[in-house]
Amino acid sequence: MGENWPDYIIEAERCLAKNGLLFIAETTKSLSGRLSRLRKIIKERGFEINSDEERGDFTFIEARKL
Repeated sequence: MGENWPDYIIEAERCLAKNGLLFIAETTKSLSGRLSRLRKIIKERGFEINSDEERGDFTFIEARKL
């Protein structure tokens, strides 16, 4: 994700219909230090996190728009 990643979440909220799915796959290293903020913004923008897991070098987040 770029430095303006909060804008990506806002755009996903705008584009997705109710129950639409948001998938994020990012290197765990690049998320260090901002992962808790990312989770918080996802929830604040009206998503429910269904899964959040680290596999290998990547973190995968799946969320559903409420």
